Amino acid sequence: MIRLTVLYILIAVLSCVALRKWYWSLCGLLFVTVLTQNPSMPTMIGGIQGLNPWNATLLVIIIAWFFDRRRDPKRASASPQAVILVLLYVTLLCSIGVIAALDAGGFRGDYAGRMTSKEILIETIVNPLKYLVVGLMFYDGALTKRRVKMALFSAVGSGLCYSLLMFKSLREKVFTINYTQARRVTDKLIGLFANDLAELTAFTLLAACILVIIIRPDWLRALWLMFAAAAIPAFVSLKSRAGFLAFCLGGLTLGVLRYRKLLLLLPVMVLFVVAIDPSVLERALQGVGDHSYQTNWDEVSAGRTTYLWPPTMEQIRKSPIVGHGRYGILRTDCHDAMIAAGARGVPQHPHSAYLEILLDAGSIGFVICMTCFGALAWTSWTLLRNRQDPLLSALGGVGLAAIVVELTAALTGSSFYPTQSAVPYLCVWGVVVRVAAEQRAHVAATKAEATRALSMKPMIEGQVRGA
Repeated sequence: MIRLTVLYILIAVLSCVALRKWYWSLCGLLFVTVLTQNPSMPTMIGGIQGLNPWNATLLVIIIAWFFDRRRDPKRASASPQAVILVLLYVTLLCSIGVIAALDAGGFRGDYAGRMTSKEILIETIVNPLKYLVVGLMFYDGALTKRRVKMALFSAVGSGLCYSLLMFKSLREKVFTINYTQARRVTDKLIGLFANDLAELTAFTLLAACILVIIIRPDWLRALWLMFAAAAIPAFVSLKSRAGFLAFCLGGLTLGVLRYRKLLLLLPVMVLFVVAIDPSVLERALQGVGDHSYQTNWDEVSAGRTTYLWPPTMEQIRKSPIVGHGRYGILRTDCHDAMIAAGARGVPQHPHSAYLEILLDAGSIGFVICMTCFGALAWTSWTLLRNRQDPLLSALGGVGLAAIVVELTAALTGSSFYPTQSAVPYLCVWGVVVRVAAEQRAHVAATKAEATRALSMKPMIEGQVRGA
């Protein structure tokens, strides 16, 4: 009862603040997102399906944004390329969701008859789009440096709060629990799969290191580092190889492109973690080495190489251009082939975001997603190269870290559809695109002013000679 009371007070405060400062409440919503799948979070308010505290808060913020945004500073227009990419992505989500809803009776195995067309539409279109709306609102609202900074610390801070929630749930067991137990606990108590949580934590740890650069004074910087360090035990306890790889590649990329200190810090951190917990190295190298011939690859790869990926790739070949719609893994012969290959059950995801998008949306969906990531990566890298403004450089670094971590973790998990764990990424990417748009408008205005000044120079000189 106390938890619910505190939660409703928080929701009420955010709703009241939204009436005057919608952007502040939007930042606060990121922290509420951490509790979305927690068992203590009510699923309905007043018995209304879909009206949970998170959705209700977002609705209030959207209404406040609609009426209050006119008082914000003038916005630069979005580039035509950005608008086209967003529209293509939204069209992609809607089209594959509708295909799945129209084939609600085609679900097989344990999923047969479990979801109606309405539930499928909510799960495949409404829920992803509501998370995408959060990113778009950050794009619309990040108009000042103060707001950019608020968005960055809210995104990274909310990501770190997942680790604090894991500490609260497990307490001292965080340091002793094995990875199989940790995975069951994170799914039940936090609401995220272990690989998704590990991916998000890898991003937040890298981003936290970057944000140190813009924190003043020193005591606040030390407090921030302590907050970030608290996430390391939770990250290690998951022993997610996808998370470890994403963290290392993200740090390596940022180190090579800008932050050279990360190239020294990464090996030190790895050696320290292995020295404290040698099982990390054992887990990372599972199936590799002199005794790899004895390895049970079904166990090592969680069925990816034995019964998940081969049938998925075979099904992709049957419709390589447009795919089979959302949940293609559950509605096609791919499901039966996995069962025949020895799977005890078929998951909703083929444990690879690349295979998932190819199966559901074909090469068209794959190209759309990769083009979006390419555009975001280029924009983030452009900001990262900024040597005059540390805030913009940090923004570019955090945006690039999110992209590298997401694309790396996508090899063996994750998803290219907006989910709860992707909300911090969407926040950062929205701000990245907004800042790039404002910079582009500023440069264009400066060039126009310079051209105007040059065109008026002969006129002024003529007036002077005439005088």
